[in-house]
Amino acid sequence: MTTRRVKANHSKKAPNVTEFTIPTAASGASQIIQGPDGNLWFTEEGANKIGRMSPNGIFVEYQIPTPASGAEGLVVGPDAKIWFTETNTNKIGDITVDGTINEFSLCNVAARPQHIALYGGALWFSEAGVVDKIARLTTLGSYAEYNIPTPNSEPFGIATGPNPNFLWFTERNGNKIGRLNAGALFSEYSIPTPNVRPWQITPGPDGRVWFTENAGNALGALLPSSGAISEYPVPSPDAQVRRITTGPDGNLWFTEFATGKVGTSTTSGAITETTLPTPNAGPIGITNGPLGSLWAIENIGNKIAQITP
Repeated sequence: MTTRRVKANHSKKAPNVTEFTIPTAASGASQIIQGPDGNLWFTEEGANKIGRMSPNGIFVEYQIPTPASGAEGLVVGPDAKIWFTETNTNKIGDITVDGTINEFSLCNVAARPQHIALYGGALWFSEAGVVDKIARLTTLGSYAEYNIPTPNSEPFGIATGPNPNFLWFTERNGNKIGRLNAGALFSEYSIPTPNVRPWQITPGPDGRVWFTENAGNALGALLPSSGAISEYPVPSPDAQVRRITTGPDGNLWFTEFATGKVGTSTTSGAITETTLPTPNAGPIGITNGPLGSLWAIENIGNKIAQITP
């Protein structure tokens, strides 16, 4: 496998940024997606809530029934509900667009479910506890687990790829990108740079699978046909790159938790960065959403930022 390094591009015009304050102080907001109703939905780990925000900044918050659930991953399910993981209580929850919440307890009490994706009409999620598994849950509550070949892999981010026949995930301890098909067959690809702690993963606009390197301070891109991985360094040192998505402009957008910045990369790896208005905002989650904008969670700033390219 080859590694390609590309310098940052500083010629792009800076995007417009608008911030909206989350009603609950110190909410611990983390993940964000666009819901089936056109609103933004997000997890509040510190407040134990699921939040909803309209594109013009109107908030509603819903309390999760189980205390201290550690709400983390989010995805829109096949039933038009928003499904979420409860890392601390080993449950998977769903919420309707009008705020009704249901919870499913996992049989494996050591699962610690993290991120979640829709694949083949079911919910698939990483179990980052001592179990090293990828799990599947149907909307009717049928639950199955599949063992990752690498022990102590700590699976985390998970997403379908450019080819919908495969599910992709990151292995934070294993320093690998994993692939799973509908028959539960695994493939794994080692990242060239050691100990990068790969975080989140997303299908890119170029047919590759893109991921963030939280400890490696870079973005990675894997070509599914060959498994070749390219890595692109983030200009700011020690940025703690967290989550990534494809934006409306066809570029990759990502968050830098430690620098308070949102970055964007072309598919050739030319990266620019934008500092959010709130100092030390601690951005984590980011999603492509309504109004042709990116929407990012400011975990420390306790805000949602609208970023328009």
